[in-house]
Amino acid sequence: RLAAHRRAALDEEAPQRPTFWSVGRLAAATTALAACLAISVAVILLQLPEPVAIVDDYILVRHETQTGERLTVALPDRSEITLAPASQVEVLYREQTRDIRLVSGRAFFSVARDLNRPFRVEAEDRVVTALGTRFQVALDEAAPEVLLVDGLVEVSGLSADGTGPVYRLQPGQRLSGAMSSALVEQVDADEETAWRSGQLVFRNQPLRDVAAEFSRYAPVNVRVADTSIGDLRVSGVFHYEQVGAFASALQRTFDIEVERAEDGSYLLHDASETR
Repeated sequence: RLAAHRRAALDEEAPQRPTFWSVGRLAAATTALAACLAISVAVILLQLPEPVAIVDDYILVRHETQTGERLTVALPDRSEITLAPASQVEVLYREQTRDIRLVSGRAFFSVARDLNRPFRVEAEDRVVTALGTRFQVALDEAAPEVLLVDGLVEVSGLSADGTGPVYRLQPGQRLSGAMSSALVEQVDADEETAWRSGQLVFRNQPLRDVAAEFSRYAPVNVRVADTSIGDLRVSGVFHYEQVGAFASALQRTFDIEVERAEDGSYLLHDASETR
């Protein structure tokens, strides 16, 4: 199980740069070092300047983003992971399995098809299994969410006895809530994944939630300074790197005053209270 290997791997963690290697293949290719796995591992670590841990033939690599940062990672099998801002994944690859653990935030997965090597993503209490597909997993909601863009995925629980509900999603379906009573609904996949192109889409959402979402994705924070405007409903499509344009749109639409704090944050005030 991914969690067990991850715990063992973290005991051997070393600060290096994210990249991917197969210990077995590297040892075979470098015949001068093949006589000693420890030497092979040392050579690997010299070439990796980000956190990496090695256990047996497993290679654990961690990728993460900061607020306002996106990252697309190419995996050795031609699959790709795109990390949203403030997100982290751990990648554990070996000859027979492709295991990913979403630690925080959200990620979009484009999976290269391999019938003999399932691609599994663990997110808290559930595992998403795919062969060749595109899907998103998010941990920034009350419970993990899984959105299928195309292909087919199976979502199962991480119960101790290996039993529990199993859901098979169709393209455009999103699974959310507790695994025992998960909600599966049809959504607009383009809107849900618009963050990959730098956009946030809001449909009649409270301003406090919109500001929190901007603060997660944008390079500066957006804060609602007066609770009286937190319930204002916001709809629209915004580029989260253009926070000033978003603030100006709020001023044109609502009775809101925008203040820039010393740290660059945008503070939203109820303009009626400042008159």
